[in-house]
Amino acid sequence: MLTSVVRCRCQRFLFYKLKEEEIVGRLRGIAGRENLDVEDGALSIIAAGADGSLRDAEMTLDQLILLDNNITLALVQELVSEITPITHNCS
Repeated sequence: MLTSVVRCRCQRFLFYKLKEEEIVGRLRGIAGRENLDVEDGALSIIAAGADGSLRDAEMTLDQLILLDNNITLALVQELVSEITPITHNCS
C-alpha cells in the first residue's frame, strides 16, 4: 500500500472511456488516411477490445498494420485473442 506522502506526490489522470462507436470512427479515419483495406466488423472488434481506450485501440491497429495492410476479421481475432488485458491497481 502506498503511503499518503507518496500518493500526494503522484499525478493522477482520470480519462473517461470513449464509446465503441467513437473509437470505430477514429480508427476508420486513420485507416482512410493510411489507405488500409479494412474488412467490415474488424474495427468494431478492435474497439471492443480496447475497453474505451483510444490509445489501446490505436496501438492494436498499429500492430495489425505491421502484419498486413489488409485488416481482416481473422487477423484481428487472432491478434486480439493473443492480448491479455493488463489491469492497473493504482488506488
